[in-house]
Amino acid sequence: MAIVKARSRILEAAFNRKLSKLEKDWQPVAEAAVAFADAQLQFARNLHELWEEARELDKVAETDEHKVAVKEKLQSLINTTDESVFSRWQTIGKFADQLQPYTASLPPVRDSLHLLAQAAKEKAPIGKWVKQHKLTPETPFREIKLLRTEVRTGKAEPRKKSKAAEHRTHSITLSFDGEISSNEIAKLLLEVVQSVSIVRISSDSSIRQGLKSIMRAGFSALEEKYHG
Repeated sequence: MAIVKARSRILEAAFNRKLSKLEKDWQPVAEAAVAFADAQLQFARNLHELWEEARELDKVAETDEHKVAVKEKLQSLINTTDESVFSRWQTIGKFADQLQPYTASLPPVRDSLHLLAQAAKEKAPIGKWVKQHKLTPETPFREIKLLRTEVRTGKAEPRKKSKAAEHRTHSITLSFDGEISSNEIAKLLLEVVQSVSIVRISSDSSIRQGLKSIMRAGFSALEEKYHG
């Protein structure tokens, strides 16, 4: 197996400047995603409040005119008469205040926001999901659905991987100077081996023992990845 030695990349100056510019280019995209999620929450909150006001007015007047007016206005704005869409916006609006603190970590997609609003209704630990990076603007709908199911059932649902993802892996071999101890190597590798992206680990038994000594009980989570 080939030995890969770490080295600094030497990039052509003009290319490097363009590469650095990507960060500046991405900033408005990230800001727009947060702004879009926030705008949808605000819209949904206002819609819900207006709907509640319409209900009270119609109750006094013994009519449905105000509620009909709200529905017709929404239908003209989003160009659909689908009642389920109206219901989703209502649910988002009802729990918008609970989602607002996490705006920067919410996917700016209506159906994802609706699912999170339902999760908020069920007292799901949305803040914990954010801290654990399980919930980000890039989290797909199906993953949010799995998180919600886990809260409702108390059981972790298996994450499905595509066949392509299962077979696509990258391998690297690191060689260390003979003067460095196994424990020192284990400390250097500690952060890397705990990454969720690592699927298989092979090493000398002394390195394995060094990791086990440093990680203690936490090493059990690494066992299934370890081969050799």
